[in-house]
Amino acid sequence: MSDEPMQTTPDPPYSGPERRGWSTDPTAVEINTLHSRLSAQDKILLEMRDALVGHIAEERDIGPALRELVSLWRASKLLGVVATGLAAGVASIWAAYSWLREHGLRL
Repeated sequence: MSDEPMQTTPDPPYSGPERRGWSTDPTAVEINTLHSRLSAQDKILLEMRDALVGHIAEERDIGPALRELVSLWRASKLLGVVATGLAAGVASIWAAYSWLREHGLRL
């Protein structure tokens, strides 16, 4: 036999659940549960932030066109009122003219 020490490779880190005594402590279990819940909430918040950033970027692109569309819609409502008023006025004048013509010929 040789006097050289035997070389060993280090064990890879253990990736399974912790089974030592401290992990069965109710306080440690509660802390681990809270940490996992906080991690899940952080993940959801990051997704919400990314969605919000995307919506803000789209609003910058679409905003001016949307404001123009709203102003056109308001103007069309005003034009509808004006057109209805003009039609009613023209109809009233025509009715008065027709009535005067019919009654003027009989007198």
